[in-house]
Amino acid sequence: SNQGAAVFEMGPFGTAAEKAVIQEMGKLIGWRDGGFAGIGTHGGTLANVTALLAARNNRYPQFWKEGTGNLPSLKPAVMTSADSHYCIARACGILGIGTSQLIKVPVDKKRRMDLQQAKQILQNSKKNGLDVFAIVGSACTTPTGSFDNLRGISQLAKENGIWFHVDGAHG
Repeated sequence: SNQGAAVFEMGPFGTAAEKAVIQEMGKLIGWRDGGFAGIGTHGGTLANVTALLAARNNRYPQFWKEGTGNLPSLKPAVMTSADSHYCIARACGILGIGTSQLIKVPVDKKRRMDLQQAKQILQNSKKNGLDVFAIVGSACTTPTGSFDNLRGISQLAKENGIWFHVDGAHG
């Protein structure tokens, strides 16, 4: 329908369809109605930009108004697998985090993010002047179709108070 959907009145059909699709997707993975929300996007790049925008604004609420001027002394950083999709780096650039603050964690023999190296990198990040505020796992990677150990990454993120996002690169 190509209607704007910033508010319901601008695109009532699109907004209603998006809510219905999100609720059905939630049911497919066992979530109950009303216990979650979501945003529909037209592609992976926009989905990852949106997720990392939410993560950035969660960690640095002043960023929206003040930009980088009043950030803590540590530079914002994102961790992801060395095999993650290029749009993760693109999202870091778009959001003002900088592509040089994207930490690419080496992969293991199964081409998954190496959790031991991720833990070590995370421990050293502050010493290197970085505040890792988000970890992106891949389900699955575009080069090999490998699935990162999402449970392991989730636990690492939870233990360190870091936003965890999963990039669903393939259908």
